Amino acid sequence: STVELCGQWDTRTVAGGRYTVSNNVWGAETAQCIEVGLETGNFTITRAEHDNGNNVAAYPNIQFAIPQPRRVQELSDVRTSWTLTPITTGRWNAAYDIFFAANPNHVTYSGDAELMIWLNKNGDVMPIGSRVATVELAGATWEVWYADNGAMNVISYVRTTPTTSVTELDLKAFIDDAVARGYIRPEWYLLSVQTGFELFTGGAGLRSADFSVTVQ
Repeated sequence: STVELCGQWDTRTVAGGRYTVSNNVWGAETAQCIEVGLETGNFTITRAEHDNGNNVAAYPNIQFAIPQPRRVQELSDVRTSWTLTPITTGRWNAAYDIFFAANPNHVTYSGDAELMIWLNKNGDVMPIGSRVATVELAGATWEVWYADNGAMNVISYVRTTPTTSVTELDLKAFIDDAVARGYIRPEWYLLSVQTGFELFTGGAGLRSADFSVTVQ
């Protein structure tokens, strides 16, 4: 069965409560709807009337909140799979958004570090901050971007050759790289792993499927 979410902050638990899908129109007031499969968590953006310049209008996403936040230094393995269906219109990126905090009781959307992994994009969009390196991680080449936005460290890894799916992507490799650069502290906690689409202009037709996360 499916449900359509059109409210700015509409969310729905899916896959038997394991994940949460959010419409999450956090940066604009424009209309957006997503159709969500309740059993799978797969979702499609059915309406997106954004035209937000260089600012993100929304980040419709699926999220895995870590049941017991884990210290970064205690993580042995973090893996994820995801499939996205891109579109050739609008301005958007398809990206993971992973949050860390010194205090494990922080709410999900705040913290001390935000690690993004961009798998795909359309249009002239780029991460916040500036490019600081290029690295080989998890079988691909990535540009590393960094910004201190005042509230938290934002580290973005942008795949130099776009892809539409990852299988058992080694998230710990990215976390370890960010730790080595001093952007994430080993004693901080991993709070959540989410993925979806940052929408700047348009976005209708983008689809998210087959999301999974395992943390050990």
